Amino acid sequence: MKKILSLFFLTLFLSSNSFAGSFYKRWGVVVDATPVYQNQLIKKPYYKKTCSQNHQNQNKFGNILISGLIGSVIGNKLSDNHGAGTIGAVFGSLAAADYNKNNVSQSCQYTNDYIVENRSVFSHYKIKVRTKRGFRTLNSEIKYNIHDIIYFN
Repeated sequence: MKKILSLFFLTLFLSSNSFAGSFYKRWGVVVDATPVYQNQLIKKPYYKKTCSQNHQNQNKFGNILISGLIGSVIGNKLSDNHGAGTIGAVFGSLAAADYNKNNVSQSCQYTNDYIVENRSVFSHYKIKVRTKRGFRTLNSEIKYNIHDIIYFN
């Protein structure tokens, strides 16, 4: 029995000591918890491709005229028929015109640019606590519920 009483008093002493120690700290009851957000600019890169066609500036009329004359001479030499030179001139002119049409090059450039977004990002919680001496406002990264008891320095 003596052992049981001493164990009881030892337990009572230790529990009252820890219980009394909590009264020396500041504490309060949460009455409001509001999340606070910050605006943040976010830049997202993107690449843009710009292409342009470059035409070779050659003397098109001169090429067509010379090709037509050469076609006419070849048409007259190959055939002694009437009008063969004219047909050769037409084919020579068409060949020169087709050559000028296909003489186009394309060049492309890549540029970097950014899309700017404005986002609302979570920052912290603004906690309003009721203490023995009134109300106190704290910033916390931890979310507390209303009626939670918190200890602070």
